[in-house]
Amino acid sequence: MEIKSLAGSTMEQVYTAFGRAFSDYEVRFDLPLAKFEEMLATRDINFDYSIGCFDGEELVSFILCGYRKRGDLQFCYDGGTGTVREYRQQGIGKRLVNAWLEDLRCREIDQVTLEVLENNAAAITLYHKASFQVSRNLSCYRRPKSEVPVTATPYVIDDDIQHYRTLDVTDLLTFQASWQNAKESVLNVIDRYAYVGIMDGDRCIGYGLVHTVSGNIAQIGIAATHRNTGLEDVILSELAQRTNSESLTFVNVEQGDYIEEKLRTAGFDRFIGQYEMMYGFTSASSLSAHSCSSP
Repeated sequence: MEIKSLAGSTMEQVYTAFGRAFSDYEVRFDLPLAKFEEMLATRDINFDYSIGCFDGEELVSFILCGYRKRGDLQFCYDGGTGTVREYRQQGIGKRLVNAWLEDLRCREIDQVTLEVLENNAAAITLYHKASFQVSRNLSCYRRPKSEVPVTATPYVIDDDIQHYRTLDVTDLLTFQASWQNAKESVLNVIDRYAYVGIMDGDRCIGYGLVHTVSGNIAQIGIAATHRNTGLEDVILSELAQRTNSESLTFVNVEQGDYIEEKLRTAGFDRFIGQYEMMYGFTSASSLSAHSCSSP
């Protein structure tokens, strides 16, 4: 078996391996090819930064890597790690993670982020051994759309999603959005999202974003001056009316945050939790210092 970059792999080859690897995953994946391609686009998955283990021509294990540059810093994201069932328990995961981190070190990446299910003990142990550290606890919430009450508001509703491009969310977000819910992710597939802005004159005092097909909420933000005034219920009501999904889902909500409290109050159920884990190359000592070469 050979570990190498996915740079030369086809979309169909990676999609097939992904489907096989996640066929028995705890969280059910229903990803036709078009949805898989959208996921890759949303998360800025770059095959040049991704890595896989091949048995001959067959891709049997992989790490799909997202890449973003913010200012002078370079960030990568584990957008999907999986191994086909028949190839598990052979140490492939450890080899793959070590080779991937070595390659990213050579590319002078500053930080790597990933999420792992809180009850996936094997994966958590693997990442801990590779020097990843838990940065925060995240929860995922869901509620049937039919149970979200329609809530009126005296404020003007702005639903022009193009306004989100220039919206300064610094004072609106109560926690930093995870990679897959970050502004870059929304803008990558902005035509798939609906936007709700709560306007007090020319000032946006609250907003939300929802995927019009899946019902996934990317962000909810409320100005500090208007928290605990019912705007959260207004936003959830408006978002429910703008998706074709039968439910609203909000993944990767920071545990203990204001928004988590409001989701619970609004009747959302927590269906799973995740650890966000990070790896910083400047403080890592587990990588070798030999000259760099492509995996």
